[in-house]
Amino acid sequence: MDDEFLATLNTLDLSARMPINNRFAGVHRSKTYGDISEFADYREYQPGDDLRRIDWNLAGRTGQYYIKQFLDEKKQQVRIFLDTSLSMLGEADSDKSLAALRMGAAIAYLAVQAMDSVCFYAMNGARSVPVGPVINCKSQLIASFAELEQVGFYGTCDIGAAIADQARYGGGRGLTVILSDLQTDSDWKGAIRSLKAKGQDVLLICLLSKGEEQPSYRGAQSLADAEIPEAQPFSVEVDRDMLHAYGEAVQWFYRDLEAFCAGENVALACVRGGDKPEEVLLRQGFMTGLIK
Repeated sequence: MDDEFLATLNTLDLSARMPINNRFAGVHRSKTYGDISEFADYREYQPGDDLRRIDWNLAGRTGQYYIKQFLDEKKQQVRIFLDTSLSMLGEADSDKSLAALRMGAAIAYLAVQAMDSVCFYAMNGARSVPVGPVINCKSQLIASFAELEQVGFYGTCDIGAAIADQARYGGGRGLTVILSDLQTDSDWKGAIRSLKAKGQDVLLICLLSKGEEQPSYRGAQSLADAEIPEAQPFSVEVDRDMLHAYGEAVQWFYRDLEAFCAGENVALACVRGGDKPEEVLLRQGFMTGLIK
């Protein structure tokens, strides 16, 4: 990330769209009441309450004793899942994997700035492997960038199983970020529903290259699944009708993705070929309320 983008990030905050419920202090509103942040409401005094929390001015005016309640502030746990399958490399001129790393790093920067804790996970096969230790400050985040740069993109990724592999350890509320091209037959929708059921807020970032949206193939082609080494190539004649059908399939993919995210209250950002990932992150972040 260049200095200009970092300067922009320094003026922004990562917002928790759902109330946070854990025992660590931070800057996000909790479902519980505390005593260090914004005033929320009054309730009648009960024997055993802390006398220091009585509003004595109100008591003097009404003759009744009321306790001030405040919205507590909590630390959010942010987990960032990176699809590291071979398809994330895209074509020779594609920077899809780099865009995913840049967006993940930017979100982590915002999270640490909000006093949240962050952990990166590399999804490959049916597993999610932590990339470095949990990050709690900017110095740890900068150190983690070197580890992110060493992440390899290879093989396949069962996104549904990979998320479930770590989701069973995740407790409480927080933010889960998933960066992937979603080129998989796995049940990633089911995994997201499971995260939502656990009280997680979810940001799904879908990345497709220009060649994947608008392939330039023409005529006789020999194609094979790059993620499966033993896959046998097959011959196909790419004509105008096929390209038209492919284009319609891409549009259906986006419509289905948007409908699913809207129905599950999942924040969505799509990075298409030619988009600057930073601009997409900021635009969609403001629209979905994750960035303020």
